[in-house]
Amino acid sequence: MTHSVSRLARLLAYFSASSSEARPAALADVFRLLFMGDCIAYRQWQRSISGATYVKALAGPIPEEGREYIAGLVDDGKGAFEALVVLAPPDLDDFSTAERQVIDEFAARGRRRDFPDDQELGRQFIGWRAAPLGARVSYETVLVYTRPLTSVEEEWVEGLAVVGR
Repeated sequence: MTHSVSRLARLLAYFSASSSEARPAALADVFRLLFMGDCIAYRQWQRSISGATYVKALAGPIPEEGREYIAGLVDDGKGAFEALVVLAPPDLDDFSTAERQVIDEFAARGRRRDFPDDQELGRQFIGWRAAPLGARVSYETVLVYTRPLTSVEEEWVEGLAVVGR
């Protein structure tokens, strides 16, 4: 999977700009929206929109590719990220119409301040639930049906989380 830091940065800016100007979204909330949008896209097209690889952190999913940039924004060790201030709307012309529909759906959630929590991420994405802190969250796990798993299935999913490290 290819990754474009520019693409990731523009998505972060778009989601941040979509939140209330009076009360900008915390970067951790923006990451959660981006992660959900990427997972929904992967479920539909077997590829994410941003191309980011996410790591499970206390504050939620963090794009691994932007860690150096993100490290400069971390307020404390618990993931209290600053809000991202967007000076100009990002250019999303190279995103497909289908990608824009997913992006806009999650940007609307940001405008409503309807940010996903760990329980929602865990219900929708078994990989989030199975990944230990600090591990990569495998996109392939979004294809796993989220009914209660058998013990054999839980072991298989945990194996994916270990392989993704």
